[in-house]
Amino acid sequence: MKLLFRPKSTPGTTFFCFTPLVSLSTFVIEFVFALYVLVKYKPTLFSMLCVTVLICLGLFQLSEFLLCTTPYIDISIKLGYVAITLLPALGLHIIYTLTKRWKFAAYAAYVWAAILIGAIIFIPKVAFLATCNPNYVSYDANPTFSFLHWLYYVVSMIAGMALLTYAIFKKIGDKKGEKWMIASYLVFIVPSVILFYANVIAHTALPSVMCGFALLTAIIFVSVIIPRYYMTKKKPIKHKKSK
Repeated sequence: MKLLFRPKSTPGTTFFCFTPLVSLSTFVIEFVFALYVLVKYKPTLFSMLCVTVLICLGLFQLSEFLLCTTPYIDISIKLGYVAITLLPALGLHIIYTLTKRWKFAAYAAYVWAAILIGAIIFIPKVAFLATCNPNYVSYDANPTFSFLHWLYYVVSMIAGMALLTYAIFKKIGDKKGEKWMIASYLVFIVPSVILFYANVIAHTALPSVMCGFALLTAIIFVSVIIPRYYMTKKKPIKHKKSK
């Protein structure tokens, strides 16, 4: 894999939310969250999937820190891209554990993710260009790979929120937990999209900025979604019958 790295400074930039120090701090927080879940809750498929999400979020932050502060550019970019490529498939798998429906969606996403990860690791022509800016890391890649990766994210996330919305209206699973799961998607996506369309960031910065905001997703998982899942297992939620 051919890689280029250019430390870059941007005079006058005031949007300093995603510096290497912030990335390292976020990595520590997300790994502490993962350890907390492992210690606090009984191991289940659901909890292990949530822990894996937290670890993947943390690994991306670690990869950005390493990318901007060490010479390990190649492995840092691969680590970061593999971590974020797993996230949409993990999200759909978590939805399956919440609803016991749509396992095929998770399987399809895992197959798509595996193809992308294979390209990241084994295909030299994918050729990433990483630029470490003062406020985020920009990623450029082979146009075909970039499109397929973007499409994978868009399809998986829209599918996830659509399935959760359907489950809420059809009273499949825990309605409140599913609403918080939708919220975890939105805090991951919406702030970055707003910044992009406001011309604050370029499209090449979306992975970096999205995963910065993903700390909010991690907080929602640890403070609401995971505790509620175990609470409903002890005391099942009864949906009110519609009149």
